[in-house]
Amino acid sequence: MAARAARIEHSRQQQQRSLENDHAMKVVHWNISKQSHPMFATRRYEDELFKRLNATIDGSVSRIFRRESKLFGNTISSWLTRYDSDNFDIVHATFQTIAPAAYFSRPKNLIVTVHDILPTFPNTSHDISTKIQWKFTPSALKMADAIIAISDFTRKELIKHLEVDPQLIHVVPQGVDHSLFKPLDKIDSRKQLGLDPESLYVLVASSNQTHKRMDLAKDILLELRSRNPHVKLLKIGYGDSLQMDGVINLGWIPENKMPLLYNSADVYLHTSDYEGFGLPILEAMACGTPTIANNRASIPEVIGPANTINMNSISPSKICDHIFEKMELDIDQPALDRSKTFTWDQTASGTLDIYKEVLEN
Repeated sequence: MAARAARIEHSRQQQQRSLENDHAMKVVHWNISKQSHPMFATRRYEDELFKRLNATIDGSVSRIFRRESKLFGNTISSWLTRYDSDNFDIVHATFQTIAPAAYFSRPKNLIVTVHDILPTFPNTSHDISTKIQWKFTPSALKMADAIIAISDFTRKELIKHLEVDPQLIHVVPQGVDHSLFKPLDKIDSRKQLGLDPESLYVLVASSNQTHKRMDLAKDILLELRSRNPHVKLLKIGYGDSLQMDGVINLGWIPENKMPLLYNSADVYLHTSDYEGFGLPILEAMACGTPTIANNRASIPEVIGPANTINMNSISPSKICDHIFEKMELDIDQPALDRSKTFTWDQTASGTLDIYKEVLEN
């Protein structure tokens, strides 16, 4: 009995020390976002992580956004003038191209989240600022005490292409807010968005960057409409549009309207060849929207192999067969069930575990 009591007391003391360490921890997030930025995948990650960690460790997390000005608000200027590491136990750069700021403001402990490394590949970026950022990012990642990869695919990319030490990399997937993204009535959702209740809608949430394969989306739409002229494609993503018959370009959609949009769609389509994670896929799944995606990069990790097809090796006609089959579903129950394995609380908890590990070493 005495030995058991001693073990219980030892365990209680360890838990208390852990709790005290959590509350004593001072963390700053170096964010890529500006406060004025509309919602996009990285901003969602930064907001959700900050909110949940700040609640968990008693308000001990601060965040630094980029400045609003065009001159001093760009990423490169921010390395020099914006990101402060003074008096913080942990500096967490929540996007990979913020890592070079560590050359100018030396953190005690640096953690970097890497979403993807696509700009390191030739001919994927023509923007001079992005090229400069990625010239310094790979070496800056070697300064990190830990790296968070948002998928196992990104972890493998870091090891293969940037030769990052595998021991430094921790996979912590993104999540979804199931209180916001959930199944809703399709007719009511369409009514609120002013969409035709009788049309068949395929939703695409994507930029027009080459790897997103909007060329393939166009070919698929042509084939769909040749079979059924009532099919229309709803296009959102970074303000980019597609110009062809049957496309409804919706531009930017407020975050509180996104669940209505997912629920209005008969199918969510993701043609991308490269994703570090693929958050819109997960949001569509959480709404129960029948979802079909290319089986490339990180996408099978999110959606599961059953809902992916190799869109690069089969014809648009075959892809359309799968889409029409999906349209017969009211709710994609396997996708909905799988989405419930991803939450922002789990993302925050996994991140906090890494903070503790870095401080203990």
